[in-house]
Amino acid sequence: MRMYGYSDKPKKINFAPVMNKNKELSNDNLDTAKLKQRIKELEKALEYSELKATAYSTMIDVAEEELKISIRKK
Repeated sequence: MRMYGYSDKPKKINFAPVMNKNKELSNDNLDTAKLKQRIKELEKALEYSELKATAYSTMIDVAEEELKISIRKK
């Protein structure tokens, strides 16, 4: 593999964002506030999705009991 230019060691990728040293502290605070707001939005979306999945599962359970058919694959 080395003869053809392939390395047997995986390359390390740095996913850390590169910070601009010229930013002001107020910009960092704004970024932090935006990120916190985004986290809250995502948590609400996750909670909604979990409730929706529970509702669908309950609907399928009720339909299986009432109609006496198998909807889910076992």
